[in-house]
Amino acid sequence: MGSSSRHHYIPEFFQNGFGDAEGKLVIYDKLKDQFLTNQTPANWFLIKNLNSVFRDGKVAHALEEKLLAGVDGDHGAVIRKFREIGTTKVGDVFTADEWLNLLHFALVLFWRSPASDESLMGVYDRLGIESDFFPFHDVLHDVINKEEVAKNIRHYLLDEESRKIARFLVPFSHGIGRELKFQIGNFKLYTSDNAKGWNFLLGDCPVVTQEAEAGSKRLFNALLLPISKNRLLLVAEGAPSFLDQTLAMQVNVNLIHQSNRFVAGSSLGVLAVMVDKYKSMIELGHANALHPALFKHIRWQGSFDNYDDFDQAYKLILG
Repeated sequence: MGSSSRHHYIPEFFQNGFGDAEGKLVIYDKLKDQFLTNQTPANWFLIKNLNSVFRDGKVAHALEEKLLAGVDGDHGAVIRKFREIGTTKVGDVFTADEWLNLLHFALVLFWRSPASDESLMGVYDRLGIESDFFPFHDVLHDVINKEEVAKNIRHYLLDEESRKIARFLVPFSHGIGRELKFQIGNFKLYTSDNAKGWNFLLGDCPVVTQEAEAGSKRLFNALLLPISKNRLLLVAEGAPSFLDQTLAMQVNVNLIHQSNRFVAGSSLGVLAVMVDKYKSMIELGHANALHPALFKHIRWQGSFDNYDDFDQAYKLILG
């Protein structure tokens, strides 16, 4: 059997969690500023031969079949459970392994996108060739001229075909286990209020991250991923114990802002409202403030023990 060429950087099973009752999506095209209704997940968030590595005009490595098919099968079962479980004590009904598998899916989803190329180079430049997020550290103990090796590796990472493999170095590295264990106590899963239209969106860059500071051996300080139209995963120290409409709106606006072109939702009405909100923020000159404001709000909201105290403080700020 030959290798496939239609490679989804956002798997179809994941897109299905953002559709309407019939499984159809509404797509917003940022480039053309238009909405497309009644769309099928099979036709979106894919790039031809994204995970096929070509050498001398032929497919040398078929990563879609060799790597991602099995991974998507395992992750799909975990995603379904996190989507379907009841809202009562939602944070207490999953095992540690299930939480770790959910975060691993989020990391794989982040890195499998070609939009992660810049982040790949950023992690490499920040952590260096001996980081356990890359496979090179195991063979560098006896290397004398490490600067020359580092130069060659950087050249490798800049090659378009080699980068197709390099994208998966981080999420399947030795270091990823350390990252997962470090974050085990920082998971929060929130459920949106569908009655108030708090549905989450799916962008073509679906994972919102806060990069780790210089000198840190971690990948991220914080990570956000809507896992369905009404479920949000947040991984951050001091994460809020509750979800409010302001946070939900900021998540959606940031997803639109960081998307390269396409954003999906289950409802034209909700998607259009969020796009209008995003456009108004851009017109006010707040483009560079959207991402910092999101994580600032998360830290501030996390300082309150309950929603009532937060709501009172928030209303005082609004006057």
